[in-house]
Amino acid sequence: DLVFTTVAMFAEMDAEILREAKRRHVPTVGMSRGWDIYTNSGIMRIVPDKLLVHNRYAEETAQTHQFISQSKILRVGFPRNDYFLRSNLYEPREEFLAKLGIDPKKRIIFFGAMENFWFPHDDEIARTFDELVECGKLPSDLMMLFRPYPGSAGPVERIRGLKHVVPDIRSFTTSAADRWEMREKETAHLVNSLRHSEMVVVVATTLAIDGMALDKPAISTGFQKTPLPYWFSAQRFLDHWSHWTALLSTGGVRRADTPQEFASAVREYLENPQRDADGRTRARKIFLEPYDGQAGERIAKILKDDLAAI
Repeated sequence: DLVFTTVAMFAEMDAEILREAKRRHVPTVGMSRGWDIYTNSGIMRIVPDKLLVHNRYAEETAQTHQFISQSKILRVGFPRNDYFLRSNLYEPREEFLAKLGIDPKKRIIFFGAMENFWFPHDDEIARTFDELVECGKLPSDLMMLFRPYPGSAGPVERIRGLKHVVPDIRSFTTSAADRWEMREKETAHLVNSLRHSEMVVVVATTLAIDGMALDKPAISTGFQKTPLPYWFSAQRFLDHWSHWTALLSTGGVRRADTPQEFASAVREYLENPQRDADGRTRARKIFLEPYDGQAGERIAKILKDDLAAI
């Protein structure tokens, strides 16, 4: 009666299903895997009758980059972020940090890695942080919670032994078949990791938006220790990834192109967590909303109403 494809840009599977559904005149609803998909993942080969998008940025870029009519697009929010508003998943700070072996008197900085999928030098940012704490340029009570990219635990080995960095792969599933997927338990761990951190540090990942969902300051790092050609460097993401430059332009994410700028941004956010709050508000309007814990229910209602109308 109705086809709902959750990764409508996936040419190897979802596009084939959408094509066959259209051939059979079966109504279709499609969704994308990410908010940045319409600018950096090619062309949507088969446009569904309705397209569900995560945020305003995805709504705009689906029109400007994929030439999809606004009449086909519905903005529903991030289903995963529904978990962020479920207080029954929240853990006390002391209990949560104890599971990670971290002294509750320490302050935590959350780092979300990109890893080999995009940038295989995340461990160098962790090493830079460790050196900044060790030499006194950052407070001695700071610890970095280092979260590798899903399914890419490689940098964990490269950061072992760092005094002020703790690796964390607790929110990953172990099955090779679904290593990118997160159940409620894994998502709850991520939520608590963000809740109990002072700020979020990334190169250029969606975790910055997840942090802003909890009003956490965010820093985008554009440096590494190894000398690299520009088009292999972290800076290329901050300069040329169109979805990321759009996020940076809101002022909700602080850019740090050197270790000195990074240390300065960390110190400023520790002293005043409300710094750049106006920028985060702008960023949430474009890149997070609707954010009310009802994204899953909205999707279900759309599908239910479409079925009823057939």
